[in-house]
Amino acid sequence: MTDVSFPHLGINIDHLPQGFNIFGVEIRLYAIMIMIGLGAGFFVAKHLGTIEGDDPEDYYDYIIYGVLFGILGARIYYVVFEFGYYKDHLLEILNLRQGGLAIYGGAIAAVVTMLIFAKIKKRRFLQMVDMGVIGLILGQAIGRWGNFFNCEVFGGVSDGLFAMRLNNNLVNAEYVTMLAKDMQEKLPELAGTYTQVAPTFLYEFAWNMLAFTFMVLYRKHRKFKGELFGFYLLLYGAGRFWIEGIRSDQLKIGSTGIPVSQALSAVLFVAGLAFIIAGHVLVGKKKLFVPHVNLTEEELAKIKKERAEKLEAEKQAQKTKKEDKEKVKPKEKQE
Repeated sequence: MTDVSFPHLGINIDHLPQGFNIFGVEIRLYAIMIMIGLGAGFFVAKHLGTIEGDDPEDYYDYIIYGVLFGILGARIYYVVFEFGYYKDHLLEILNLRQGGLAIYGGAIAAVVTMLIFAKIKKRRFLQMVDMGVIGLILGQAIGRWGNFFNCEVFGGVSDGLFAMRLNNNLVNAEYVTMLAKDMQEKLPELAGTYTQVAPTFLYEFAWNMLAFTFMVLYRKHRKFKGELFGFYLLLYGAGRFWIEGIRSDQLKIGSTGIPVSQALSAVLFVAGLAFIIAGHVLVGKKKLFVPHVNLTEEELAKIKKERAEKLEAEKQAQKTKKEDKEKVKPKEKQE
Protein backbone atom coordinates (compact mmCIF):
# COMPACT_ATOMS: atom_id res chain seq x y z
CA MET A 1 0.00 0.00 0.00
CA THR A 2 1.44 3.37 -1.05
CA ASP A 3 2.07 5.91 1.71
CA VAL A 4 1.97 9.09 -0.37
CA SER A 5 1.33 9.79 -4.03
CA PHE A 6 0.55 12.58 -6.45
CA PRO A 7 -1.63 10.46 -8.74
CA HIS A 8 -2.05 12.97 -11.58
CA LEU A 9 1.70 13.67 -11.67
CA GLY A 10 2.66 10.00 -11.65
CA ILE A 11 4.61 10.30 -8.37
CA ASN A 12 4.34 7.43 -5.88
CA ILE A 13 6.16 6.99 -2.57
CA ASP A 14 5.58 3.50 -1.23
CA HIS A 15 7.25 4.19 2.10
CA LEU A 16 7.50 7.72 3.48
CA PRO A 17 10.04 7.87 6.32
CA GLN A 18 9.07 10.21 9.15
CA GLY A 19 12.21 9.81 11.21
CA PHE A 20 15.05 7.55 12.29
CA ASN A 21 16.66 6.36 15.49
CA ILE A 22 20.15 7.16 16.78
CA PHE A 23 21.11 5.25 19.93
CA GLY A 24 17.46 4.79 20.79
CA VAL A 25 16.54 8.45 20.29
CA GLU A 26 13.98 9.18 17.56
CA ILE A 27 14.96 12.01 15.24
CA ARG A 28 12.02 13.33 13.23
CA LEU A 29 12.56 14.47 9.65
CA TYR A 30 10.25 17.37 10.51
CA ALA A 31 12.94 18.68 12.87
CA ILE A 32 15.70 17.99 10.34
CA MET A 33 13.96 20.10 7.68
CA ILE A 34 13.41 22.93 10.15
CA MET A 35 17.13 22.92 11.02
CA ILE A 36 18.16 22.79 7.35
CA GLY A 37 15.89 25.77 6.69
CA LEU A 38 17.38 27.70 9.61
CA GLY A 39 20.93 26.96 8.47
CA ALA A 40 20.32 27.87 4.83
CA GLY A 41 18.48 31.07 5.77
CA PHE A 42 21.25 32.15 8.14
CA PHE A 43 24.10 31.65 5.67
CA VAL A 44 22.24 33.46 2.88
CA ALA A 45 21.50 36.43 5.17
CA LYS A 46 25.10 36.54 6.42
CA HIS A 47 26.54 36.28 2.91
CA LEU A 48 24.38 39.08 1.51
CA GLY A 49 25.00 41.24 4.57
CA THR A 50 28.76 40.79 4.22
CA ILE A 51 28.55 41.82 0.55
CA GLU A 52 26.94 45.06 1.73
CA GLY A 53 29.64 45.75 4.29
CA ASP A 54 28.08 44.27 7.45
CA ASP A 55 30.26 42.56 10.01
CA PRO A 56 29.59 38.79 9.69
CA GLU A 57 30.23 38.43 13.43
CA ASP A 58 27.00 40.35 14.05
CA TYR A 59 25.06 37.63 12.26
CA TYR A 60 26.86 34.87 14.17
CA ASP A 61 26.07 36.64 17.44
CA TYR A 62 22.43 37.17 16.51
CA ILE A 63 21.67 33.64 15.28
CA ILE A 64 22.08 32.16 18.77
CA TYR A 65 19.29 34.35 20.14
CA GLY A 66 17.27 34.35 16.91
CA VAL A 67 16.96 30.56 16.77
CA LEU A 68 16.26 30.18 20.49
CA PHE A 69 13.53 32.82 20.67
CA GLY A 70 12.24 31.99 17.19
CA ILE A 71 11.50 28.39 18.15
CA LEU A 72 10.07 29.54 21.47
CA GLY A 73 7.82 32.06 19.73
CA ALA A 74 6.69 29.48 17.16
CA ARG A 75 5.69 27.05 19.89
CA ILE A 76 3.96 29.64 22.07
CA TYR A 77 1.93 30.91 19.10
CA TYR A 78 0.77 27.38 18.28
CA VAL A 79 -0.03 26.40 21.87
CA VAL A 80 -1.99 29.61 22.54
CA PHE A 81 -4.37 28.96 19.66
CA GLU A 82 -4.64 25.23 20.45
CA PHE A 83 -4.90 25.70 24.21
CA GLY A 84 -8.23 23.89 24.29
CA TYR A 85 -6.18 20.72 23.76
CA TYR A 86 -2.97 21.58 25.61
CA LYS A 87 -4.68 22.66 28.84
CA ASP A 88 -5.44 18.97 29.38
CA HIS A 89 -2.05 17.78 28.06
CA LEU A 90 0.43 20.22 29.61
CA LEU A 91 3.48 17.95 29.29
CA GLU A 92 2.97 17.72 25.52
CA ILE A 93 3.70 21.43 25.24
CA LEU A 94 7.38 20.50 25.49
CA ASN A 95 7.19 17.81 22.80
CA LEU A 96 8.27 19.45 19.54
CA ARG A 97 9.10 16.29 17.61
CA GLN A 98 5.50 15.73 16.51
CA GLY A 99 5.19 19.23 15.02
CA GLY A 100 3.29 22.19 16.38
CA LEU A 101 5.52 25.13 15.42
CA ALA A 102 3.62 28.07 13.94
CA ILE A 103 5.77 29.88 11.40
CA TYR A 104 4.16 33.24 12.15
CA GLY A 105 5.07 32.97 15.81
CA GLY A 106 8.68 32.16 14.93
CA ALA A 107 8.96 34.98 12.39
CA ILE A 108 7.53 37.57 14.79
CA ALA A 109 9.84 36.44 17.60
CA ALA A 110 12.88 36.47 15.27
CA VAL A 111 12.20 40.05 14.10
CA VAL A 112 11.57 41.33 17.64
CA THR A 113 14.77 39.62 18.79
CA MET A 114 16.70 41.29 15.96
CA LEU A 115 15.27 44.69 16.93
CA ILE A 116 16.43 44.25 20.53
CA PHE A 117 19.78 42.84 19.38
CA ALA A 118 20.41 45.81 17.06
CA LYS A 119 19.44 48.25 19.82
CA ILE A 120 21.82 46.71 22.36
CA LYS A 121 24.70 46.23 19.90
CA LYS A 122 24.10 49.64 18.26
CA ARG A 123 23.70 48.11 14.81
CA ARG A 124 21.51 49.21 11.85
CA PHE A 125 18.26 47.33 12.41
CA LEU A 126 16.75 48.08 8.99
CA GLN A 127 19.90 46.87 7.25
CA MET A 128 20.05 43.64 9.24
CA VAL A 129 16.32 42.96 8.93
CA ASP A 130 16.51 43.45 5.14
CA MET A 131 19.11 40.70 4.93
CA GLY A 132 17.37 38.68 7.62
CA VAL A 133 14.00 38.42 5.86
CA ILE A 134 15.66 37.11 2.71
CA GLY A 135 17.09 34.28 4.78
CA LEU A 136 13.84 33.94 6.73
CA ILE A 137 11.61 33.33 3.73
CA LEU A 138 14.11 30.80 2.32
CA GLY A 139 14.08 29.01 5.68
CA GLN A 140 10.28 29.05 5.71
CA ALA A 141 10.18 27.53 2.23
CA ILE A 142 12.53 24.68 3.15
CA GLY A 143 10.86 24.15 6.52
CA ARG A 144 7.51 23.46 4.80
CA TRP A 145 8.93 20.12 3.66
CA GLY A 146 8.93 19.15 7.31
CA ASN A 147 5.14 19.32 7.07
CA PHE A 148 5.29 16.95 4.10
CA PHE A 149 7.14 14.31 6.13
CA ASN A 150 4.67 14.82 8.98
CA CYS A 151 1.70 14.51 6.56
CA GLU A 152 0.17 17.78 7.73
CA VAL A 153 -0.65 21.30 6.48
CA PHE A 154 -2.97 20.48 3.62
CA GLY A 155 -6.22 21.71 2.15
CA GLY A 156 -9.58 20.08 1.66
CA VAL A 157 -10.40 17.03 -0.47
CA SER A 158 -9.15 17.57 -4.01
CA ASP A 159 -8.83 15.76 -7.32
CA GLY A 160 -6.88 18.54 -9.01
CA LEU A 161 -3.61 18.28 -10.89
CA PHE A 162 -1.44 18.59 -7.77
CA ALA A 163 -3.71 16.55 -5.48
CA MET A 164 -1.80 14.58 -2.82
CA ARG A 165 -3.06 11.15 -1.73
CA LEU A 166 -2.16 10.18 1.85
CA ASN A 167 -2.45 6.84 3.57
CA ASN A 168 -4.85 7.37 6.48
CA ASN A 169 -2.41 5.59 8.82
CA LEU A 170 -0.02 8.53 8.44
CA VAL A 171 -2.54 11.34 8.94
CA ASN A 172 -3.77 12.74 12.24
CA ALA A 173 -7.02 10.85 12.98
CA GLU A 174 -8.80 14.14 13.69
CA TYR A 175 -8.25 15.33 10.12
CA VAL A 176 -9.16 11.95 8.62
CA THR A 177 -12.48 12.15 10.46
CA MET A 178 -12.98 15.81 9.47
CA LEU A 179 -12.56 15.04 5.77
CA ALA A 180 -14.23 11.63 5.74
CA LYS A 181 -17.59 12.93 4.53
CA ASP A 182 -16.05 14.86 1.62
CA MET A 183 -13.96 11.82 0.67
CA GLN A 184 -17.06 9.64 0.63
CA GLU A 185 -18.90 12.12 -1.60
CA LYS A 186 -16.09 13.04 -4.01
CA LEU A 187 -13.76 10.03 -4.04
CA PRO A 188 -15.74 7.08 -2.63
CA GLU A 189 -13.37 4.50 -4.12
CA LEU A 190 -10.57 5.83 -1.86
CA ALA A 191 -12.62 6.60 1.25
CA GLY A 192 -11.59 4.75 4.39
CA THR A 193 -8.09 4.01 3.10
CA TYR A 194 -6.76 7.28 1.72
CA THR A 195 -7.35 11.00 2.14
CA GLN A 196 -6.68 12.99 -1.04
CA VAL A 197 -6.11 16.69 -0.51
CA ALA A 198 -4.70 19.93 -1.90
CA PRO A 199 -0.99 20.10 -0.86
CA THR A 200 -0.95 23.59 0.64
CA PHE A 201 2.53 22.98 2.05
CA LEU A 202 3.72 22.68 -1.56
CA TYR A 203 1.90 25.84 -2.62
CA GLU A 204 3.53 27.79 0.20
CA PHE A 205 6.96 26.36 -0.64
CA ALA A 206 6.58 27.50 -4.26
CA TRP A 207 5.27 30.94 -3.29
CA ASN A 208 8.06 31.49 -0.77
CA MET A 209 10.71 30.50 -3.28
CA LEU A 210 9.30 33.01 -5.78
CA ALA A 211 9.32 35.71 -3.09
CA PHE A 212 12.89 34.73 -2.11
CA THR A 213 14.06 34.98 -5.74
CA PHE A 214 12.41 38.37 -6.15
CA MET A 215 14.01 39.79 -2.99
CA VAL A 216 17.47 38.52 -3.90
CA LEU A 217 17.23 40.12 -7.35
CA TYR A 218 15.64 43.34 -6.05
CA ARG A 219 18.20 43.80 -3.27
CA LYS A 220 20.56 45.77 -5.50
CA HIS A 221 17.77 48.08 -6.64
CA ARG A 222 16.04 48.90 -3.36
CA LYS A 223 15.54 52.56 -2.63
CA PHE A 224 15.88 52.56 1.15
CA LYS A 225 16.91 50.40 4.07
CA GLY A 226 13.95 48.36 5.22
CA GLU A 227 12.30 48.10 1.80
CA LEU A 228 12.94 44.37 1.62
CA PHE A 229 11.35 44.00 5.04
CA GLY A 230 8.31 45.78 3.64
CA PHE A 231 8.24 43.43 0.64
CA TYR A 232 8.50 40.43 2.96
CA LEU A 233 5.41 41.58 4.86
CA LEU A 234 3.56 42.27 1.61
CA LEU A 235 4.53 39.12 -0.31
CA TYR A 236 4.37 36.62 2.50
CA GLY A 237 1.15 38.18 3.76
CA ALA A 238 -0.48 37.94 0.31
CA GLY A 239 0.56 34.33 -0.29
CA ARG A 240 -0.31 33.14 3.18
CA PHE A 241 -3.72 34.86 3.07
CA TRP A 242 -4.68 32.85 -0.02
CA ILE A 243 -3.13 29.57 1.14
CA GLU A 244 -4.56 29.80 4.65
CA GLY A 245 -8.02 30.18 3.13
CA ILE A 246 -7.89 26.67 1.64
CA ARG A 247 -6.18 24.87 4.52
CA SER A 248 -8.22 22.36 6.48
CA ASP A 249 -6.04 22.45 9.63
CA GLN A 250 -6.40 26.10 10.59
CA LEU A 251 -5.79 27.73 13.95
CA LYS A 252 -8.93 29.73 14.72
CA ILE A 253 -9.51 32.88 16.78
CA GLY A 254 -11.56 31.48 19.64
CA SER A 255 -15.06 30.51 18.53
CA THR A 256 -15.20 33.09 15.72
CA GLY A 257 -14.27 30.61 13.02
CA ILE A 258 -11.78 33.14 11.62
CA PRO A 259 -8.34 31.63 10.82
CA VAL A 260 -5.86 33.59 12.92
CA SER A 261 -3.07 33.33 10.34
CA GLN A 262 -5.34 34.59 7.57
CA ALA A 263 -6.36 37.61 9.63
CA LEU A 264 -2.72 38.31 10.50
CA SER A 265 -1.73 37.90 6.85
CA ALA A 266 -4.17 40.61 5.82
CA VAL A 267 -2.74 42.96 8.46
CA LEU A 268 0.84 42.26 7.33
CA PHE A 269 0.00 42.78 3.67
CA VAL A 270 -1.50 46.22 4.41
CA ALA A 271 1.38 47.11 6.75
CA GLY A 272 3.97 46.07 4.16
CA LEU A 273 2.30 48.06 1.41
CA ALA A 274 2.03 51.15 3.63
CA PHE A 275 5.67 50.77 4.72
CA ILE A 276 6.93 50.61 1.11
CA ILE A 277 4.82 53.57 -0.01
CA ALA A 278 5.92 55.67 2.98
CA GLY A 279 9.56 54.79 2.32
CA HIS A 280 9.36 55.84 -1.33
CA VAL A 281 7.71 59.11 -0.32
CA LEU A 282 10.55 59.82 2.10
CA VAL A 283 13.12 58.91 -0.55
CA GLY A 284 11.45 61.39 -2.89
CA LYS A 285 11.85 64.05 -0.22
CA LYS A 286 15.50 62.98 0.19
CA LYS A 287 14.98 61.96 3.80
CA LEU A 288 16.10 58.35 3.18
CA PHE A 289 18.97 56.89 1.20
CA VAL A 290 20.75 53.55 0.73
CA PRO A 291 24.40 53.45 1.79
CA HIS A 292 26.53 50.32 1.34
CA VAL A 293 24.68 48.72 -1.58
CA ASN A 294 26.58 47.33 -4.57
CA LEU A 295 29.94 48.17 -3.02
CA THR A 296 33.16 47.82 -4.98
CA GLU A 297 36.05 45.76 -3.60
CA GLU A 298 37.85 49.00 -2.66
CA GLU A 299 34.82 50.31 -0.76
CA LEU A 300 34.41 47.01 1.07
CA ALA A 301 38.10 46.99 1.98
CA LYS A 302 37.76 50.53 3.35
CA ILE A 303 34.74 49.57 5.48
CA LYS A 304 36.57 46.53 6.86
CA LYS A 305 39.61 48.64 7.67
CA GLU A 306 37.48 51.24 9.47
CA ARG A 307 35.70 48.46 11.37
CA ALA A 308 39.04 46.92 12.45
CA GLU A 309 40.36 50.32 13.56
CA LYS A 310 37.18 51.00 15.55
CA LEU A 311 37.40 47.59 17.23
CA GLU A 312 41.04 48.17 18.11
CA ALA A 313 40.20 51.61 19.52
CA GLU A 314 37.44 50.07 21.67
CA LYS A 315 39.85 47.41 22.98
CA GLN A 316 42.46 50.05 23.76
CA ALA A 317 39.86 52.19 25.58
CA GLN A 318 38.82 49.21 27.70
CA LYS A 319 42.45 48.43 28.49
CA THR A 320 43.12 52.03 29.52
CA LYS A 321 39.98 52.07 31.67
CA LYS A 322 41.07 48.88 33.41
CA GLU A 323 44.56 50.25 34.05
CA ASP A 324 43.11 53.47 35.48
CA LYS A 325 40.94 51.47 37.89
CA GLU A 326 43.95 49.47 39.05
CA LYS A 327 45.88 52.69 39.72
CA VAL A 328 43.05 54.06 41.84
CA LYS A 329 42.73 50.99 44.10
CA PRO A 330 45.99 51.47 46.08
CA LYS A 331 45.11 55.14 46.71
CA GLU A 332 41.70 54.11 48.10
CA LYS A 333 43.36 51.67 50.49
CA GLN A 334 45.74 54.34 51.80
CA GLU A 335 42.87 56.66 52.62
